[in-house]
Amino acid sequence: MNKIAAILWCILSLAWTTASWAQNVAVSGKVTGANGEAIIGANVLVEGTTQGITTNVDGDYTLTNVPANATLVVSYLGYKTEKIPVGNKTRIDVTLREDTAEIEGVMVVAYGTAKKESFTGSAAVVKGGELQKRVVGNVTKSFEGTVAGVQVASGGGQPGEAASVIIRGIGSVNASATPLYVVDGIPFDGSLSAINPADIETMTVLKDASAGALYGARGANGVIVITTKKGKKDKIRISYKGNVGIASRAIPRYDLVDMKDYVEMSYEALRNSAQYGTGMDFEGASRYAAANLGQQIGGLKNPEYYNPYKNYTWETLIDQSTGKIRSDAKAAWNENWLDEISDNSAIRTEHIVSVNDGSERANYVASLGYYMEDGILQNTDFSRYTGRVGADSQAKSWLKIGMNANFAHSESSYQSFEDASTSNVWYTAQFMAPVYPVYLKDMAGNNVRDADGRLQYEYGSEDDNGYANRPSAQGFNSKAELYNNKAYYTRNSLSARSYITFGTVREEARLYGLKLTMNFGTDYTDYQRTLVYDKEHGNAAQQGGRLSKTNTRTLSYTFNQLLTYDRTFGDHSLNLLAGHEYYRYKYNYALGEKTGIVGGIDS
Repeated sequence: MNKIAAILWCILSLAWTTASWAQNVAVSGKVTGANGEAIIGANVLVEGTTQGITTNVDGDYTLTNVPANATLVVSYLGYKTEKIPVGNKTRIDVTLREDTAEIEGVMVVAYGTAKKESFTGSAAVVKGGELQKRVVGNVTKSFEGTVAGVQVASGGGQPGEAASVIIRGIGSVNASATPLYVVDGIPFDGSLSAINPADIETMTVLKDASAGALYGARGANGVIVITTKKGKKDKIRISYKGNVGIASRAIPRYDLVDMKDYVEMSYEALRNSAQYGTGMDFEGASRYAAANLGQQIGGLKNPEYYNPYKNYTWETLIDQSTGKIRSDAKAAWNENWLDEISDNSAIRTEHIVSVNDGSERANYVASLGYYMEDGILQNTDFSRYTGRVGADSQAKSWLKIGMNANFAHSESSYQSFEDASTSNVWYTAQFMAPVYPVYLKDMAGNNVRDADGRLQYEYGSEDDNGYANRPSAQGFNSKAELYNNKAYYTRNSLSARSYITFGTVREEARLYGLKLTMNFGTDYTDYQRTLVYDKEHGNAAQQGGRLSKTNTRTLSYTFNQLLTYDRTFGDHSLNLLAGHEYYRYKYNYALGEKTGIVGGIDS
């Protein structure tokens, strides 16, 4: 009995071992195209796992430890993906078929569409999904770095500001280098900040002269063709997209000296100037530097006002043997100018609701959007409300009509000074010596508050502080410029597009391929800007302040008629286009200014 049991146990163990080995196999093979040529770099993956490999220069691959019940997924760009069950096979050769839907895909070009394989110009297509990955206030910033030959610079960094877009270099020294924007077949004259990136289906960049030749001189700097989304067939779709984030400075600040280092370096500069410039000995130069440090930093009149170390005078503050501030010196203030004007947790949020539906004969789409962005500079922001509707209908076999309209309302508060102007907040705050206070002090270094208990700004002028004049940027305070000077605008934009197409869709019809399309589009923009400059301080102080109001209204409309004939005969195709376009642009501008304003006016 024991011998029989032992024999049965051996048989079962052998069967179990055989079954265990049968569960996993090594699979090898070759991946080729329909013409028999090896495909290099094709992906061979075990479905549902991360186990995989790419084919070598001969198109061969080998996978070990593959479950017998697994499925291999073989894919390569431009070819249809193949799935093959493994079973007990140890060699699996795969032939991939070309994905004609991708190869023969169409792209939107000047006044129509073209197959990628037959298009001879230079163009690049960016899908709407790629644009929506970036939460930005202006569509020009959404395709930065996605198209070769297109330079996108973010400009001044104001919230909602458009980026500078240059296609294949600057084409003119004096004229504009901005490309022509075309939205749904009509040249666009509105503000790009009015376009919600979530409403874009595709964006085609026409780079060379042949691609944009039909637009004439307007397309000399390249053309960017934007196609908005349309309703999709099948069933009604209601979607919501929302995101919230925090914006911060992308480029780190310069590594600036602090208040203590600034005082010690100012002393050292005076000492070196005396020692090596006039020939004084070290002790004499040290005494000279200590005696003149106050005037160097604090000005000629009452320099002790700007001495933050109130338990020492400027002359006694530095230990002349070491050239360092004395260890028991205590600072009455230590205020960072850049920290005072920056918002390191600026909120950026977006919310979009859309509805679309369609059938074989008609479709529609509608969307509402809200975007808000705080600037990393305090008291700057941008907000936008957008609404869009669109509908298309194949009313008859020979008639198709459609329209879409987009409305946007945007508001922004911004910094109006740039370059090296003293009123440029970034410029002045960055180069202001750290020893000078942001807020008004008394001679003891204490904050001086107003009647309501609020901190007051220190403008570096004896007329304000009652004691001394700051050697640089007198009458200016970076943070005060942000809040006492006001610059803001509102913009309302309306864009509408409509078309009607005559031409049968029945292939058996005698005139199949012949179409007459009439497009009408209009862009309207109302822009109102207000600038208010402080009457007490800053650039407009000598004028008693200044109030400026600007109102700009633009209206353009385009009407074109396109006659096309597009037929394919076997391996040959024929595409003809004849067209006419009428364009009109109307611009109204009004500017009013008032100096010597009364207090309290800010709008």
